[in-house]
Amino acid sequence: WVRGARVLEPAFAILGVVDQAGVRHGVVAGDGALKSGQVTMDDLQRAASAAGHPAVRRRMQRAMLLMDAACESPGESLSRLLMGDLGFQVTSHVAVHAHNGAFVGRVDFVIDGTRVAVEFDGMQKYHRFRREGESIENLAHRSGRGPGLPTRNLTITPQGSNEPERRRMSHPGADS
Repeated sequence: WVRGARVLEPAFAILGVVDQAGVRHGVVAGDGALKSGQVTMDDLQRAASAAGHPAVRRRMQRAMLLMDAACESPGESLSRLLMGDLGFQVTSHVAVHAHNGAFVGRVDFVIDGTRVAVEFDGMQKYHRFRREGESIENLAHRSGRGPGLPTRNLTITPQGSNEPERRRMSHPGADS
């Protein structure tokens, strides 16, 4: 009870999301709750163990395996899940350094076993630094800080928008 209202612990709310909306939605909720410190993996495990139905418990455990406290937005969480669906394993929030060792910045993801960086909606994130139509990779090289990482920009257009749904990774020189 909080101020006379009955409340649910965040881990049990996430369990409810997994039960009612599925693993993907639960991962998005779990990532956000982990990032903000509202839950720990132990809290989530306790909620999973308390699930009344074995199928719900299994879905919650699957969601927990996919959660990443480093993700900073639902878009990043969904991007990570999409890349996993495509067969890519990724590491979130990787520091990038120039050839001389100077810190350049941080990318949302690096595809494991490669030097390929992926930015969720990176074309928007860095728009104030880019020239019209310039890729993030070209911006880095133009600024003299180029780390040599090929950068892919992932844009996910929400369903129900006026634009057709797009799920693609684009790169410099690719057809837009």
